[in-house]
This record gives sequence, structure tokens and C-alpha cells, in this order.
Amino acid sequence: MNPSVAQKTVAEADQSTITLRPIQIGIVGCGEVTRAKHLPKLMMIKGVKVVVVADLNQARCREVAAAFAIPLTCSTMEELLQTPGLDAVAICTPPATHADLVIAALRAGKHVWVDFPLALSEEDALRMVREATNASTVLMPGMHMRFHRLFSRARRVIQRGELGRIESVRVIWHGPRSDQQIAAWKTCRASGGGSLVEIASHHLDLLRFLLDSEIAEIFAISNNDLREDENASVSARMSNGVIVSGEFSERSPHEIQIVVSGSAAILTIDGLKFEGFYQRSIRQRPGSPNYRLRDLWNFLCRLPGGLKIMRGGGDYHLSYFHAWSAFVDAIRGSNAPRPSIEDGLRTTQAVCAAIRSRELYTAVTIPAPQPSLALTVSTVDGINQSTDPETHPLIFSVVAPTYKQKDQIRGLLESLALQRFSLNDFEVIVVDDGGREPLDAVIGPLRDRLQIRLLRQPNGGCANARQAGIESAQGQFLAFTDDDCRPSPGWLESLLMALLRHPGSAIIGPTLNGLQKDLRAETTQLIVNWLVQSGADDEGGVSFGPTCNFAGPRATLLQVGGLEKTWRIAGGEDRDLCARWQEAGHTLYFATQAQVLHDHPLTTRQFLRQHFQYGRGARKFRSDRADVTSRFRRHEKIANYVHLLLLPWQNYEGMIAVKMAWYLLLAQLSTIAGMLIESFQFRRPSTAPTVLTGPANGEGERR
Repeated sequence: MNPSVAQKTVAEADQSTITLRPIQIGIVGCGEVTRAKHLPKLMMIKGVKVVVVADLNQARCREVAAAFAIPLTCSTMEELLQTPGLDAVAICTPPATHADLVIAALRAGKHVWVDFPLALSEEDALRMVREATNASTVLMPGMHMRFHRLFSRARRVIQRGELGRIESVRVIWHGPRSDQQIAAWKTCRASGGGSLVEIASHHLDLLRFLLDSEIAEIFAISNNDLREDENASVSARMSNGVIVSGEFSERSPHEIQIVVSGSAAILTIDGLKFEGFYQRSIRQRPGSPNYRLRDLWNFLCRLPGGLKIMRGGGDYHLSYFHAWSAFVDAIRGSNAPRPSIEDGLRTTQAVCAAIRSRELYTAVTIPAPQPSLALTVSTVDGINQSTDPETHPLIFSVVAPTYKQKDQIRGLLESLALQRFSLNDFEVIVVDDGGREPLDAVIGPLRDRLQIRLLRQPNGGCANARQAGIESAQGQFLAFTDDDCRPSPGWLESLLMALLRHPGSAIIGPTLNGLQKDLRAETTQLIVNWLVQSGADDEGGVSFGPTCNFAGPRATLLQVGGLEKTWRIAGGEDRDLCARWQEAGHTLYFATQAQVLHDHPLTTRQFLRQHFQYGRGARKFRSDRADVTSRFRRHEKIANYVHLLLLPWQNYEGMIAVKMAWYLLLAQLSTIAGMLIESFQFRRPSTAPTVLTGPANGEGERR
């Protein structure tokens, strides 16, 4: 054998041995959480071995070691760190002791799991962050509730926009705690006990996890009896504007529940039930027979899997297993530690603010983290403040094409004038795409409330008009909407926050039908939203979004070519832009709070024509972009189309559901007809360019 080959084989064998060697873990603290929650789940993870436990109470330490066949015991962190072959340390002691123990373990070169809450002061949390930044090992906070199956699923639902714009959240965590044999530290807030610190901290972190937003302001009250903070109540405002209320108790029967109320649906998560995931459309009555039958069917369908979950101790206990598995994967390099130590810091800041609020009996503001994208933007309490326009560029250019819609464009401009955004930080570009009546009389009265520019051009279609706005824009970011849309007051603010969280990406916001009594308009919006949601991933990434609620960096949009000016069939230019955007290596994200209302009334004739044109646009897109379309058509699966046909019955009741199902069928038949006609035109030989008849963006083709 070639010596170099032999050496390579030995090296590979050594590497395999290293990979397969069990990760050896030591645990500091042998209290109730270690005995009942951590160790039973750690024993279930392959490739992990707990080799030592430490506790000042040696009798308790030996008892735990005997119960779980752990070979070594000691009384201090110093002794534990001397254990040969030790890879990682779990800090499961009272929160007041965490900082010093974590720093000692990191300096000894060990990976560290630290129980939650992370610390009792922002200073201690920052000490851990600084130490972790300089360390070459993993530090992961034990925020196990993020790994609860139902809360992980809830995050996916929220990120995909299924609930619409999130309006409010209610949280509850009750747990009866006996006064007998309770650890002394759990009776006092200063050492980490009480419902405000020990319990509420988990839900405060879940709020950040579910809503992908920071806690901006918090108010807390509590009462004391035999112990401090036996019951607590919290009110908070998230940086994206969502209002939160919560109650926490150590005296009430077990309950872990979160209710997320959106503009389209409400989601209730019961963390102690295997079937505890209830999603209900805003149009469904909770007491209706239809909803009750669905609830029963949900229970029966999930019963087989639920029995297996119950044998594992329930989702709450299994969340420890999944959290520890993520820690082990991070040690092995399979993924970055999630949650991060920065997540622990932000939640610690929220807990400390809640304690200050309780002491001062007033709301406390939590400073916003520094944005990851360096922009000339100053943000105070979630509201953008103006900067010097001579030295700093505009943040947004809002581009809105219009065609013969004087009243509609007036309504759009009125809604933009109500934005919670400085007038000096954004401009509005109205592109008059060949309308007969001048728009000066509409725009003139609003010039003192908005920076407006009016562009006029011959009728060239919606894509052509929007591209003219792109080329004329001066903002760092472009935001697209339509003349028949009404952005919410926080629209630009929410888009900016999402763009800062996802640098270089484009953002899609939810579009809701503003004419709910118009079932044809409601059906059209249902289909468009289905297209967006069915192409979404678990982290809020999407493969498609309509340009009536779209934002992205102007420079990047110019690099990918913007919108194709020659595209004159509605329904395909949006897909074309999204496909080219992703083909260039960029991503699309969904921002649930960046909401616009779409007021587009439709007669039956207009409804059929609109979906016919959508079919033509879809077929043209597939023909023109056959090289890339297959990668961005996540929704085109049989199961997804079945889900589309079931949507009326899942979201509506009675005759409304019947009518919606009928319109949905008509829409699909019209779309198919449009695709067939366009296929015929595409295949038919011709020596001259195809001339499309009808207005380029008339009422039957506008979004």
C-alpha cells in the first residue's frame, strides 16, 4: 500500500473514532430540575455520557449519581473541571450563581449549557456574552420551551402568515408549588425564585421566538404571601407593535397556554395537551357545530401519535430532550447553537425590566438592540426619526402605478400620509400609466403631507410603470404597492424592521381583502395568499409574493433587472421578478406586520377575466423562464391543491363556504382556460410578434 494512502486511512480512522466518542458531560447542581427533567432526557440521547455530578449537598449528589449510574461525584466546580476527558458542563444551579460558574467553565475550554433564566442582572448576562465571544466552545442557554413541538409549530404558522397581521398575544403559565420541601432560593426574587423570574422568563423568551420581535416596553405587578411573587401579571408591547398580556402563578392548577390573535385567524396552543393546537379563522364561530366537529376530528387523528408522546412524558418533558439534542449537535458542529447567548441576554433584559417595573409600579422601556445593517437610520422606541436629507439618503421610495383610478390613488396617498414614519425619510412615486385625466388635482393637496413625485408615460402595463418608478427612485429601499391598496400605519416601519433583520433580502407583507362582503374579491385574495403561504418554509422564507406588498434594496433590484418592461399580461410579472431574485442568490422573507388592505371590487365578468389573465401570465412565465421555474414552485404539489380546495370549508361557514367554494372552482377553471389559450398562442408559428389586445393593466388585469 502507498504510505501516503496508509497515513490517510489511519487519519480517517482516527477522525471516525473522535466523531464516535461519546460526549462526556458534567452537571453542576442536583436539584429537582436535574433529577426529574434533565437527566432522564440526557440518558435518551445517543453518543452522550454523564460522567460526573457536583453539588454542595453531597448526600443529594450521591443519591442522584446512584439513581442514574453516574460514576463520579464532587462538591465544587473546581473539582468537576478536573474530570479527565470532560467535554461539556451543564450549569443547573440557582440563577444568581450562573455567571461565575459559566465563565469558569468557558475558561477551562468546556462547552456549556446554562439553565434558564440566564442571570438576574444585565451585567452578569453581559459578562457571559463577552466571555462566550472570546471562547472557542459552545455556550447555549437552556430555553427548552423553544423546542416544545407545539410552540415550534406555532412559530411556523406565524412566520408563514397564516394568522395575518398579529394583533395581540395572551400567555398563561400556572403551576402549583407546595410550601413543603421547597428550596430556599425559590422563595425569593433576589435569588431567582418566584413566578415573575423563574416562570415568566420562559414565556418572555417564547414571545420573542414566536413573533420574531423584541420586547420594547413592559409593566409588571405581583403579590407576595409565604413566598415572593407567588402570582404575577405582565403587560408588554413588542417592537413590532403587538400587545401582550400574561399571567403567572405558583398557586393554580397546571396550565401552559398561549393565544395568538391575528387579523385572519386566532391560534390557541395548550402546551400540556398533545392535540393542544387550535387554529380558527376569524370568520368561524367557536361554538358552531362545524368547528366542534373539526375539534373532535383533530383529537381522533392525533390520538395515535399522542399516545406515543404521552409515553415519552408529554411535549413539555420532551422539549428538554430536543433542547439537549440541539446542544449536542452544536458541540459536534452540525449546527450553530440555537438559541444563542444573545437571545439569553435579550430575555434577561426583559426580566430585569419587569422586576424594575414591579418595584417602581410603572412601565419600563427596554432599549432596542443595534441593527445588524449599518444604515443612516436612527430608531427610537420603534419609530423612525428623521435625519438630515442633505447628508443622508431617503430610506424608502414607495412606487405606485395607476391607470384611470383617480379615487383609488387618492385613498392610497391618504393612507401613506398616516404612516408612522418621518416625512423626510420616504418619498412616494406615482406612475400615471397613460390615464386620460391628469392627477395633479389629486396629488396637489397632499404635497404638504408627503414627498410626492408624479411620472407620466404612455400606457405600457403595470410592470412597465413599476420599472419606471424603480429607475427614478432615490431611496435606499423600494416598497411597491397598488393604487387600490391601503397600507396600515405601521407598514413602512414593519418593512424596515424586517429588512434590517434580513440584510440583502426582499420582504413580502400580507395582503388582506378590504371588501369582505365581496366574495369574488375574497376568493381572489384567498388564492393569492395561498400561493404565498404554500411556498413558505419554516423560518418565514417564501418563494413568491405579489408586488402589491413588496420591498427590497433598490441597488439589488436594479442588479437583478427589476421588472420586465415588456411584460403586459397580469399575473406573471410578480413570479418572474421573484424567480430572478432567487436565481441571483437572494432570499424572500414574509413580514406578518407589514399589512395592506386590498380594495378591488369585482363583478363576475371581471372575476373570470382576471383569473383567465392570471392563467395566461402563469403559462407565459413557465414558457419564458423554464430554466428556473421548477426550483421556485414549491406550491405545485397535489396535496397543496387539495388544501386549496378545502380552504373555503376550513375558513368559512354555511352558505358563505358554499359560495366561496363555487367561486374558487370558477377561478381555477378560468385559470386553466387562460393557460390553455396562452399555450396555443405560444406554440402557433408566427412571423410577426404577438400583439396582445385590450388595455395593458385594465380593471380585469389589475391586482
